[in-house]
Amino acid sequence: MDGSFTSLHPELYEGYFKYFNEKGILIKEGEYKKNVEEGEWKLYYDIGRLMRVENYLHGNLEGNLKSYYPNAKLRRDEEYKNGKLVKGACYTDKGKDTAFYASYQTPEFTGGLIALKKYLLDNMKYPKDALEKGIEGSVFIKFTVTAKGNIENIFVQKSVYPSLDAEALRLVKGMSKWQPGRKNDMPQKVVFNIPIPFKISEVKPETKGK
Repeated sequence: MDGSFTSLHPELYEGYFKYFNEKGILIKEGEYKKNVEEGEWKLYYDIGRLMRVENYLHGNLEGNLKSYYPNAKLRRDEEYKNGKLVKGACYTDKGKDTAFYASYQTPEFTGGLIALKKYLLDNMKYPKDALEKGIEGSVFIKFTVTAKGNIENIFVQKSVYPSLDAEALRLVKGMSKWQPGRKNDMPQKVVFNIPIPFKISEVKPETKGK
């Protein structure tokens, strides 16, 4: 790998990165801004041929995504908006239309969004000092979901109040494994972020205060 970091603990990527395989062949390149992908990223087969061209905006897929077979024939042609697939088409290695399947899946808390909200409500302990001062808000936590679904490199991306930040970190660190992100049906390490909302009116009475 060739690139720059603004911090190593946690790892914060910044600038243009190149990744190489054990033979020294370039397999991936693109730019990070504040630890997330930005702009055009290119992925290559081990033989050096172009495999995918992706475009990102603030870490989310945005605009066109194209992937290719080793013989350079177009494999997929997709459009994304705010990280979500808008439309897409798939082709055989002979250039013919074929059934479409999504190439990219974002990481997901086991059980989905409803299960995530339940976990937060059931386990949140609203800090006493923030409660007494009536402080509310959403703490944004950034972390890496590994290809095995483990959570690593957890840190506060957007702070609200020290004790709320600490509680948000505790909640994320206590989560079980996630469903990992996938590309072309292969598990991938993905940098992810979620808001942890603190609303006094929604917290169970028995979980208020430490």
